[in-house]
Amino acid sequence: MESKNKILKLSLIIGFAFALIVILFFSFKSDSPKKNISNTTQLNTAQKTVVAPEEISETELNLFFQDFIKAFNTNNEKEINKFIDEKDGFVEYLYDGPYPLIIFGNKMSHTEWFETKIHTTISSEKFPTYLGDTQFEKTGFFYEKYEHKFKLSDFDNGYVNLSDTVFQSHHALEDKCNYRARAMDVGGKRIYNFYFAITKEKKKIVGLSYDYTDDTTYSDPETDFIPFDSKKDIENYITEQQKFCDSENKSYLDFGKKEFTYWDFKEKPFVFKSYEIGNIEIQSKKLKTRKIIFHNTDANEEYNSDFTMTLSNKGTFVVTPMGARPFYEYVICK
Repeated sequence: MESKNKILKLSLIIGFAFALIVILFFSFKSDSPKKNISNTTQLNTAQKTVVAPEEISETELNLFFQDFIKAFNTNNEKEINKFIDEKDGFVEYLYDGPYPLIIFGNKMSHTEWFETKIHTTISSEKFPTYLGDTQFEKTGFFYEKYEHKFKLSDFDNGYVNLSDTVFQSHHALEDKCNYRARAMDVGGKRIYNFYFAITKEKKKIVGLSYDYTDDTTYSDPETDFIPFDSKKDIENYITEQQKFCDSENKSYLDFGKKEFTYWDFKEKPFVFKSYEIGNIEIQSKKLKTRKIIFHNTDANEEYNSDFTMTLSNKGTFVVTPMGARPFYEYVICK
């Protein structure tokens, strides 16, 4: 009996040990790293292959820009509009006098684009420094990569006040733009910004804007500079010349008679008692200006107020446009 009990105990011990070994074996197996060979195969099959757009060669870019410049310089609407995608459209940023305009469409509609020409030398160099009086370090058509930099929100919307919806509906122009070119007009008074969407399959312009050069109001490369550094220089110049004319507006400025004609005064001239010469203001590396204030403080005069013109070191007196008033430029009478 005692022998049977020993055998039973031994059997129980062996069975328990065997069960413990089995449990530990499966426990270690479940913690071991799993191999997902079949899953890897599935992922490779399902994953889409993204092919980068083929790079445009410099030669191809140059040929395209040559064609575009040639078309732009024809000043022919039909020739220029060939470069605009009718579906994507195009944005123009220009000025109505001093007022900025933003125009969306599928063609270049404004006549300003058909009245000017740009330089034809194509380069990927940095845009050159403006020296002043319509002169640049170098002239040409300068292009650069411009991906994700073209923003419609950079245009001044304060005057036309277009809705956000209008800008959002033309957001594709921003996404597709990948090149910008800058070129000065042959007169040197404007710098054009051309925005392009260029791929192997399609090459189009998506936007065009321009900026005036800083001293455009006073620049005239055909006119010599006058002594300008001291107020005595200005006094000597006025004493020597005395009379200045604006032939376009049929107006004059006469220091001998101490009077001038201008839009506000119709046929009756503004009579001044004295004038005051202001300090030098720098317009560019070449051009400087001074304010000239004409004083009229006689209570008996019809126009009892001061009037200001701007004299440049080109020797011209300027009154910039105000409202309906045109630009006035009084030069030495011929």
